[in-house]
Amino acid sequence: MERSRRDGVAGFSLIEILMVLVVLGILMSLGISSYVRELQKRTFQQDVMAMLYPIEEARSTSVKTSRDQTVQLSASGNNIVLTWGSKTLRFNNLTMCVPSGAGCATTTQFTYRSPHGEVCWGNPCVTMDQAIRFSRNNNSLQLVLQGVFGYASIRDLQ
Repeated sequence: MERSRRDGVAGFSLIEILMVLVVLGILMSLGISSYVRELQKRTFQQDVMAMLYPIEEARSTSVKTSRDQTVQLSASGNNIVLTWGSKTLRFNNLTMCVPSGAGCATTTQFTYRSPHGEVCWGNPCVTMDQAIRFSRNNNSLQLVLQGVFGYASIRDLQ
């Protein structure tokens, strides 16, 4: 005697199993793409934060030693080089825009003046706030240097 669904045996047909697998595949692909975007954003934020440390260290050194400390940021293509004293840090796949006149400058230099550590732009010294924009893929952050106090902070532009 053959058993069939009508005899009370429970189970799923091949079509039902395939439909569940298709729905699961679609949901997983959406989750993976969101995860990859978030991972790229976090990596970008970490790179910009890594730039913040030597900038803050330069200010701290200026206050502690009562000697001016100069920091230079320069961009070439998608690479940025940060130079301070004998330290040189390179950041790849990152663009920089320093607002100037009609567009963006790719190099900037600022000095933390002793004894208070205020940010000085140019010669003669001009103390003012300055925002430097960093971008990678669709992510943008702004590094803001506060002129009078010399503090640096990062703002998310998304």
